[in-house]
Amino acid sequence: MKPRDIAYGAVLTALGIMIPVTFGSTLRVLIPPFSATIASHVPVLLSMLISPVVAAMVGISTAIGFLLSYGATSLGLMIMARAATHAIWAFAGALMIKKGASYVSVLAATAPLHGFLEAVAVLFMAMVFGLPLTKGTGVSAPDASVATVVLILIFGTMAHHAVDSVIAWVVAKAARKIPAAKKA
Repeated sequence: MKPRDIAYGAVLTALGIMIPVTFGSTLRVLIPPFSATIASHVPVLLSMLISPVVAAMVGISTAIGFLLSYGATSLGLMIMARAATHAIWAFAGALMIKKGASYVSVLAATAPLHGFLEAVAVLFMAMVFGLPLTKGTGVSAPDASVATVVLILIFGTMAHHAVDSVIAWVVAKAARKIPAAKKA
């Protein structure tokens, strides 16, 4: 791995931790039983442009950020589990880019995988640890069926992914216009 890639990965890792910790309450959106922190996926989405390893590393950092933000409570663990899935879909997206897929097509292709994985994480936490299905959503929805919660999580996550993809695309476009440093 190139030193430049490590440096970019470190900056994106720091952002992946900082966004939920610093802006979690400000950028949080609640649509029961779904919750989202706007811009929390941006570092992960940008990391896919660097390499699969960096993408996985930054994906894991978001889980750390949400754990620091919410603590080791049942809510914090549920949200951390959802965020931990970022490493998987980001790694897959980075592999697609490495094989020549366009950034925009990868942003679109990873959205359903992202939604599915977050729903699986919530179901896993509910089955293994007995956490209520709605715990990781930040709201109480005791009357919601499993299917309803899963569908809301999948489509809510895909919508959140789409919003953050637009932000990441704009940032990536702007970053490409920054001239590279010249060697002395």
